[in-house]
Amino acid sequence: MPQPGPLESQEKSEADFESVGEPNEPIAPEAPQAELTEPPVEPLAPLPVEPPSQPASGTSVEKAIEEVSVIVESLRGALDEMEEVLEMLELFERQKNADEREIESLRRALRQIHRPREAGYQQRR
Repeated sequence: MPQPGPLESQEKSEADFESVGEPNEPIAPEAPQAELTEPPVEPLAPLPVEPPSQPASGTSVEKAIEEVSVIVESLRGALDEMEEVLEMLELFERQKNADEREIESLRRALRQIHRPREAGYQQRR
């Protein structure tokens, strides 16, 4: 008699677990399970054989170097522009903070101006 495999053993233990219920609860009959079938596997096509490679010509290497150099210069220019933008943003932030401090200072001065008037107005009543 063959031993059950891990999957069959797991299914059996799950079935045993499902059948355990409350003492007064009726046990429901198991629903039939559909068999799982795997789709047919198509054989892999052999990889195409590449022709032997030839060394690159001097002009194509020079052209590639030139193209990479242009890209590097373009990236350097973009980096310079981004650094300028960063400096402007930092300047704007410092100006914003200074403006906020100045506005708060003006508010304090305005409160001090209004306080003596309010106190004098209340005494006249």
